Amino acid sequence: MEDADYVFVAYGVPGRSTLGAIRELRAEGHKVGLIRPITAWPFPEKAFEHINKNVKGIITVEANATGQLVDDAALFTKKVLRADIPVYALPFVYGVPPIREIKAKFAQILAGEIKEVY
Repeated sequence: MEDADYVFVAYGVPGRSTLGAIRELRAEGHKVGLIRPITAWPFPEKAFEHINKNVKGIITVEANATGQLVDDAALFTKKVLRADIPVYALPFVYGVPPIREIKAKFAQILAGEIKEVY
């Protein structure tokens, strides 16, 4: 994660497909990383200390409609790193997000089509 321009944060089942997306994106030359919390509490604050200090964004991948993980990810990003780092939410309402959808949404973030939440 030390070289990642974008870091994904995914908890639970979406973490598996996000890991697959990370592997494919890295193979395509994108500098991306993953924080995959094992438990929701306590939140893995120390993992954020390993993020590249020049990171361009944090992206949560969630299997819900409201983006619940994004709040905690933003809090620790702003607390541990810098206040000006954008944090994006990718909520997937209908089940586990497939790898291709995560990659497509990442491309939309890069193109500026998805705006940050924080």
